[in-house]
Amino acid sequence: MFPRLRGVSAVVGGTAVLLGCDQIRRSRVFAKETIDHHNALATEQKLHLKGLVVFFRHGARTPLRHLVGVEEVHYDKNFFDGAVPHAEIPVCVKSLDGGERPACPFQQRYQQQPFEGGMEAGKLTKLGKEQAYVLGRRLRQKYGEDMHFLPAEFIPEDIYLRSTNIQRCVESLQAALAGLFGQKAFTKAGDTATVGRFDMTQHRDHMVARKTHGLPVPQWMLDMEDDIEKSAVRHILQHVKGPVGILNLIQNNLTTITTEHPSAKKLYLYSCHDTTLIPVLVSLGCFDNKWPNYAADIVFEVYEDNEKKNWIKVVYEGKEQILSGFKSALIPKDKFMKLVKPFSLTDQDYLHKCSDLKAAKKHSAFWEAAMRSSDQVVDAPPGV
Repeated sequence: MFPRLRGVSAVVGGTAVLLGCDQIRRSRVFAKETIDHHNALATEQKLHLKGLVVFFRHGARTPLRHLVGVEEVHYDKNFFDGAVPHAEIPVCVKSLDGGERPACPFQQRYQQQPFEGGMEAGKLTKLGKEQAYVLGRRLRQKYGEDMHFLPAEFIPEDIYLRSTNIQRCVESLQAALAGLFGQKAFTKAGDTATVGRFDMTQHRDHMVARKTHGLPVPQWMLDMEDDIEKSAVRHILQHVKGPVGILNLIQNNLTTITTEHPSAKKLYLYSCHDTTLIPVLVSLGCFDNKWPNYAADIVFEVYEDNEKKNWIKVVYEGKEQILSGFKSALIPKDKFMKLVKPFSLTDQDYLHKCSDLKAAKKHSAFWEAAMRSSDQVVDAPPGV
């Protein structure tokens, strides 16, 4: 980007006459891009941050189930499990309706699948807690120390917290909060109301879990790493079709912030899964066909300019994203809403569409797979 802009500067300075016709045409395009870039910068200088909506994947964990035909590694419970003192804070977990936290059958299933060494399946490790804590520190540095937006101390009225009803997500949210506000933070986290689940490539799950925790990986797995990764991505993309309910939640949060509703928060922080992030990235046109890392995050930054016009910027793992159909990372809120509207699905629409008996039969294979899986959270089966 910058080398091109320096070249444009030379062209604008009068050297275009020395170039061929095709180069002159390109120089005009570059010059326009330079003007657009400076306009965007000028606009951004007039903006002030109004709110943040953040979705992040839980930290590193053990695999979700045993892998047949592959020699197990030793997941030493004394080494991988336990407290990370600086990343531990007390929380009170409630359901979305304010009631007691409901039991999670998937969590119970994890406890029945211990690995050699004593660690249960799908268990957040100490490394996973540290990753979520580091994410919280990064958010604190940018939005607290650098931009002076988030308060130094935790203020319940300013922060909305939510997690899926999976323990590794709840613990990741705790660690991220500790990174954001220190161990004095105390709040409530709610579980998601309605989610669906499906299988993913088990080989990738084991391979990544082992590599992340420094455990041995079979050589044949390493030799096939690229193929396994591509296969896993293709598998999930087969299911990322039709509207995405999570986008409706994002729209609602952005509307609450920009309309200055009394219930508006400075920060909406959601602890979720890789398959929460991927459909959102695909819908926005910025999925890079790479599986989200542990503790990967998507931030929706909400700005307002001097004329009370609202702007949105999407940041994925610390990098500004250029959304589908746009040339700048900073886009007007109304255009952002128009972009995501075709992919957004309300809870009512979800229930209505999925109550159709024909649709239920059509997607029976999806739900059968859902009963066998235990990790991935999505908002609807393909076409629903």
